[in-house]
Amino acid sequence: MNDRQSQHPSFTLAESDEAYFGRIPAPFLKLLKLIHYEKMNYSEIAKQTELPAGTVKSRIFRGREMIRQLRAEDAARNETWQEPTMEMAL
Repeated sequence: MNDRQSQHPSFTLAESDEAYFGRIPAPFLKLLKLIHYEKMNYSEIAKQTELPAGTVKSRIFRGREMIRQLRAEDAARNETWQEPTMEMAL
């Protein structure tokens, strides 16, 4: 498996995920953007950022986990929210 194949193709950033970017710490967000938008691989990111490859992989993993968590929180919030009815208004 090469460097590009090992980047968890099952995870993709959706346009709607941009709403979470302000809640992701800059070191994680920068690497997420490089891997998902610039289509760089781990080695290229490590070279460009002058970070160890392990740090790059760790920050990307943790950044993805943050996005997953924020998605889950939004989904849970949307499931519990109900349209107000006339009975609720009274």
